[in-house]
Amino acid sequence: GILYEANGTSSDLNDAFIAYSRAYQIYEQDNGNFFDGAVPRLLKENLLTLAYFMGGDSYGQYGSALKGIPLVTLKEKKKKAEVYLIQYIGFSPVKVSTVVPVPFDARHITQVAFPKYVSRSTEIESSDFSAEKSDQLAYVQPTFIGQNIDGLAQRVLESHKAELLAKAVIRPAAKYVAERAISKEVQDKWGNGAAFGFNILSSLYNLTTERADIRSWQSLPAQIRIARLLLDPGDYEFYVQTYASGRHRLNKVSLGRATVEAGEKKFFLFRNYR
Repeated sequence: GILYEANGTSSDLNDAFIAYSRAYQIYEQDNGNFFDGAVPRLLKENLLTLAYFMGGDSYGQYGSALKGIPLVTLKEKKKKAEVYLIQYIGFSPVKVSTVVPVPFDARHITQVAFPKYVSRSTEIESSDFSAEKSDQLAYVQPTFIGQNIDGLAQRVLESHKAELLAKAVIRPAAKYVAERAISKEVQDKWGNGAAFGFNILSSLYNLTTERADIRSWQSLPAQIRIARLLLDPGDYEFYVQTYASGRHRLNKVSLGRATVEAGEKKFFLFRNYR
């Protein structure tokens, strides 16, 4: 929605309104199950702006739904510069295989393997996006979580837990049935010793080869945070400031100096690895 709105044509503004509406509905219907928290305030503000622009039923619907959110019209926005920060924090969780040895009988041992995510910790609990002018006047906005990829990955995997466990049990069970049949044939043809040796080898094979699917996208961030500053035209130095728990300041990083103009939309992308 933000990218559509940045293009500024009537068609793009219509597409932006649709994108904002769908995002709003997803947050509302999710009710915190997968997306942490309520509808972001920035989404509400942008949706209300375009609902007013669309007019009619659109504004009637969202004007009441977003009661308490101040209306900033497109005309008013065009007098300001909108500067967005998209901040990537840390790395997404790593998927690992959890295995449980399972003896089917005295001669056949296998294991059940299923995946789980292990979070990669980060010190950062929150952050601010700020713009400072030469006279030290600062505009500051806290970032909000646009997407908690760590939490989302954990919840999605948990929602498929029953299916994954079923598959994890079916695979070794099917192997067990096949191995018993082959073991019987070996015993009938070469005797108990050969059958015992086959059972040992098949059990070792099961224990070393049964693994869960641990493929995952490991370069994604743990969180994507977003903030926006509405600024008067001018020259500013932009900063990202990060905090640990208890608002203990970790660092303040300059994103550089830039001149912004009325009606301009500017984007900063920044990644924290700690």
